[in-house]
Amino acid sequence: MLDILIPPLIVILFFGLVFAIGIGITYLMLLVYDGEIRKCPECGRRRAARLTETDTLNERSYIDQSMMARMAMSNKSWVKPHRITETTYEDHFVCKFCGHAWSKTVLERKRNPS
Repeated sequence: MLDILIPPLIVILFFGLVFAIGIGITYLMLLVYDGEIRKCPECGRRRAARLTETDTLNERSYIDQSMMARMAMSNKSWVKPHRITETTYEDHFVCKFCGHAWSKTVLERKRNPS
């Protein structure tokens, strides 16, 4: 009975260990990436940015022209055009360590359901 159970348990433990190591490496990579994103441009310390304010600068909505061109070329009437909404934000940050203030502009594109 033990001869039947040991090989599947070894395989399960091996894949469980590989899965756990993969999750751990992914978590560490996300921590490093987060630190680089929130790095102060003045003092260079990582994970220093504190978001103080977000402003919406611009918002516009349009129909994706590349989809319209593909529809015309393919003659498929079942393909619907996509409405895209673009929003421009300006995020204001302050460094937790040196007090330096800076801002970043972010463009967000969303595909709206037709």
